[in-house]
Amino acid sequence: MRRRGCVLLGVIGLAVLAGCSGRTTGASRIIQRPDGSYSAKLNGVGSCHLGSRSTPCTAYMRWRVVRTKAWTKGPSIKVRREVSNVRWSQTARGLSPKAKYEYQACGKEFSLKRVICVGPRGFNTQTFVTIKGLSS
Repeated sequence: MRRRGCVLLGVIGLAVLAGCSGRTTGASRIIQRPDGSYSAKLNGVGSCHLGSRSTPCTAYMRWRVVRTKAWTKGPSIKVRREVSNVRWSQTARGLSPKAKYEYQACGKEFSLKRVICVGPRGFNTQTFVTIKGLSS
């Protein structure tokens, strides 16, 4: 998926990526925490075609309960080199039990003025439910 203004992201091991293309690939490791809340690993794949030390790409995941307005934003990551189709993830914490969530991968290359967020097929969202052991 290639977009005119470019889109997003990634992570290399514990490092990162972002840039000109990307998509979500589903949630995994949905677990109940000791305090009763849930966490979920939000997965994606992305490329950063113009990332460099002086002009890094940036990316993050965002999530919310379906049919609500407010997004929770994960930590921003910076990609300081070119990468292609790299798998990456961020963990969403403090999720409510038995709730349906949606998430997107967001990012931009240094030359863009705004962040672009995408789901598995363009500008949509990927969904998951916080039930112990369930992955989408």
